[in-house]
Amino acid sequence: MSDYQICPECQHQNRPEAKFCDNCGAKTISQTQVETPSMESKQYSNPPLKDGGQYSATYEMRLWWSKLPLQAKYAIAGGAGFVIILLLIALVVSNETPKSNYQGLAERNSPSSSSPSVPSSPDPESVASSNLNEAKSLLRNPVMKKDLEGAISYLNRIPSTSLYYKEAIDILKQIKAGKVNALPEIPGFEDESADIYSLAAEVNKSITYGHLKKNADKYYGEAWAFTGKVLEIYESGGRTGGRVGIGSYGLDAIWVEGAFATDFVEGDRVFVIGKLRGTKTYESQAGWTITIPQIEAIAMIKPGASGPIVSQFGRGR
Repeated sequence: MSDYQICPECQHQNRPEAKFCDNCGAKTISQTQVETPSMESKQYSNPPLKDGGQYSATYEMRLWWSKLPLQAKYAIAGGAGFVIILLLIALVVSNETPKSNYQGLAERNSPSSSSPSVPSSPDPESVASSNLNEAKSLLRNPVMKKDLEGAISYLNRIPSTSLYYKEAIDILKQIKAGKVNALPEIPGFEDESADIYSLAAEVNKSITYGHLKKNADKYYGEAWAFTGKVLEIYESGGRTGGRVGIGSYGLDAIWVEGAFATDFVEGDRVFVIGKLRGTKTYESQAGWTITIPQIEAIAMIKPGASGPIVSQFGRGR
């Protein structure tokens, strides 16, 4: 504990019990304050000086803050808080950027992405196996001429070093020997020829006109074919429709409709193949209501040009 007091005005050393400075007469600091200085005196009374005789920056800042009005302090604190909130929002938004964008950029800028990839060579045996399977698929019934040519092309691509070469040669020998016959394309229905041949193999030959006249709905969806005479025909919107008569005198009529156009007219003989669709009811010119069997045809062909299909069914039933 000091045994004297320092005058805050002139820095004169005074007696401990002095209430006024012996030098300048200013009020001195009490002994109690000397022993336990207050927080305010610690911060603002006689602060330690830095080199050069200047107060420290911390002291000056605290002194400036203490002199500010309360409203100014609130305004500064609010502004600082607002800036902090903006910084936090910017940080959150930046973290929500999809990582894939950065990854894509990194991939594009990586050295490996700039160099072109070298495709791996296909396995020769896999290629040979694929060619053999393609050939076999084309040789499934019905086989059209273009299918046969395509199958031969696939088989010839199989090298002699392949494990599939012997099987390919055996198939080529069968084709050369005539054991695989290609069916001719049907005039007017070249693109649909394979479908027509396929449906011909499904035709129910046991169905007669008498069966249809009795109960046509019973055979709905069955494949059927016949040869007859055009009694009435029209075309509209790419579809053909009309009545075709079958039987000895062509009096037993069937209503024919199909999504195709033809050059046939009344009186022409035609071969029709399709699927039965129950019955068709129409009004005759005399005003009679008539109901006859109906077929959705996939082809209406001139009998002499339909070759092997017509030969299966004869003149009609």
